[in-house]
This record gives sequence, structure tokens and C-alpha cells, in this order.
Amino acid sequence: MFKVDKVANKLGNNISKELNFDGDKRDVIVYGIFAILQITLSIVITSVFGLFLGVLLESLIVSFATAILRKYSGGAHANTPGKCIVIGTIVCVLPTFLITKLIYDFNIYIVSLIGIIIFIGTYYLIYMFAPVDSVAKPIRNQDKRKKLKKGSILILSVYLVIVICLILSYKVTLNNKYLIYAICMYIGIAWQAFTLTNASHFILKK
Repeated sequence: MFKVDKVANKLGNNISKELNFDGDKRDVIVYGIFAILQITLSIVITSVFGLFLGVLLESLIVSFATAILRKYSGGAHANTPGKCIVIGTIVCVLPTFLITKLIYDFNIYIVSLIGIIIFIGTYYLIYMFAPVDSVAKPIRNQDKRKKLKKGSILILSVYLVIVICLILSYKVTLNNKYLIYAICMYIGIAWQAFTLTNASHFILKK
């Protein structure tokens, strides 16, 4: 299997040697390369499975909703890069496939109620726990932590506006795709909110 961490280390070492960087700068470069490779590979694999199952756009909505919020809020990681990609792909593709293929009648009031619960819960979890850092990249600066928490709240608020627009679009057009897109946003938000909890650290590291 493609070893993201090994490739990142090799590229980081080569770049550091060329630029005569010390250990700390090398670690930053390796982490940056690892993050880029991980995100790119996750999007590619999600896109392939999403396209194969006929839910490409829906899967990407979940993927980007999760990734953008995660940039600010942080969250638990799986214990290996490969496991992280597999879990991410399942979360992005499987629920959207089941929703689009098995549910034919969407109730706007139920969808709205689910959204209210998810947004309230996520605002609470962000307020209590975000940003959740990692051992590889700890956040020790308190000012930065405050900025990341505020950024998380801002991103979630933007998501709220998007979801409201999608629900209003459904009311005008009665096109189910708008409610499906809103549900995809819910999935991404709910998953990212879960990764802020202590339970997610226990489950993902098993």
C-alpha cells in the first residue's frame, strides 16, 4: 500500500538537505508534505468510489465540509494514515449512497429538526473542546488556540447559512437534491464534531 508517511519523510529529508534546514524546520516540512499528500489521496479515493456509486458530488460535499471545519477545530486521528483514509472514505461515501438510493421522500421538517440538533451539538462541542491538537502538531500558543476556536465557530456559522439557503431552495423548487445536499453537510459536520470528543480518540486509535 502507498505509504504516505514514508513518502513525506523522504521528500522532507531531500528538501531539508537542499535548503540546509535544521531538525525543527525539517519536521515542519515533513508534516506539511504529509498533510498535502493525505488530503489529496483522500479526495482522489473518495472521488473514485463516489463516482463508481453515483454519489460523487454528495461525497465531496461531505469530504470538504469535514476538511474545512477540521482545519480550524482539529480532531482525533486514526493510528495509521491508511486507516484514516479508509475511515474517511467510508464516512463520505457510504451514508450518501444509502441516503440517495434508499430514501425517496424527504420531509423538510424532519431534515430541519435534524439540522437544528446537529448544529446546536456541534457549537457546544467546539466551544468545549476545539481546537483539538495532535501529538505531532501540538498547539501551545493560547492566542492561536483562541483564533482557531473563533475560526471554527465562524466556519460552522457559514455552514449554517449554506444549509438554510439549501432548505429555502427546496421550499421554492421542491427539488429533493437540495435537502440531500443539506444532509450531506450534516454528515460532514456531525463526523467532525464527533472527532472532537474523547470517545473518538478511543475508537479511532483501536
